[in-house]
Amino acid sequence: FMSSQTVVEPQQAAPDTTADSWPRQIGPLRWMVAILALVAAPCAYLQDVSMGSPWDLLIKTVMPGVALFLIWAIPLDILMAKVFKSEADAATQARYRRVIRFDLMVMLVMLLSWGYFFLQIMLQRLT
Repeated sequence: FMSSQTVVEPQQAAPDTTADSWPRQIGPLRWMVAILALVAAPCAYLQDVSMGSPWDLLIKTVMPGVALFLIWAIPLDILMAKVFKSEADAATQARYRRVIRFDLMVMLVMLLSWGYFFLQIMLQRLT
């Protein structure tokens, strides 16, 4: 016997972004990347220190690598946010627009602070 059953589709509730503050919508991982970028940005101006202490090693060796990683990782996050935004509802699209603007601001800080340093390295390699 086959009984007639009514299939009830589960309804997905739209995410309530009005209750979330702007910093909360960015997410903890993006905030950690932004904080790392803000720590790495001033180190670009300290690249002429001599290797006299462990702090010099951190500033001259580790931070340029971190900066280069961030300069590559942030555009990938922007790309993924655009992909997710294209398939989302209106509220989620607004969240991803904020995320993209946030990532662009962090990227601008990184390029302005480290751009000259990396340009000098590339020009030095050409000569």
